[in-house]
Amino acid sequence: MFKIRIFLSIFIISYLFSQEEQSSNYHISLSLHEDLINDFFKNMGSIEGDGEIPFGKYKWKLIEPRIEIEKDTILFTSKIRLSIGDFKTHENVKGWVSSSYNQQLNKVILKIEEAKVIIDMDLFGKNIVITKLDIADYFDKPFKLDGPQPISENIEFSLPDGSRRQIKIGVRQSYMELVKDEILVKTSLDFSDE
Repeated sequence: MFKIRIFLSIFIISYLFSQEEQSSNYHISLSLHEDLINDFFKNMGSIEGDGEIPFGKYKWKLIEPRIEIEKDTILFTSKIRLSIGDFKTHENVKGWVSSSYNQQLNKVILKIEEAKVIIDMDLFGKNIVITKLDIADYFDKPFKLDGPQPISENIEFSLPDGSRRQIKIGVRQSYMELVKDEILVKTSLDFSDE
């Protein structure tokens, strides 16, 4: 039993060191700040919808949608304004966003997975649920942002003997991590003679 504990301890420590080594062994990186995505939300126009309930029609509009990037998660927050005739109310929307990096496409992919809100009102002292919405349904396509890439696929240079040599540049490995307020994509490159 003692040997198993020692083996597991060594395995876990070596794994943690390899992860730390991986995070510091890169050539180029790209930082996508949450403000970039929030500015996109500000400029994408109105996000609104409507529906029917037994006692009339309602309209809703998303107000100030934004994301907040934390160390291990991306949160989606917003307000939603509901109108039923002249009656208006506001509710808070909270949800989460999935994130991944596709190395083949060189794209950071963000998708609002869930952003549920219960729209209700107090009428004659009684709370009435008007509707339940998942705002994620209105963002059916993920956001795709370009990742880091080498400036050139190859570099050509002259040698002292007058000959020319080309070095091919390729992506060895890329990975993504979330840090407070940012998505980081780090890439290590391979160099080889052509």
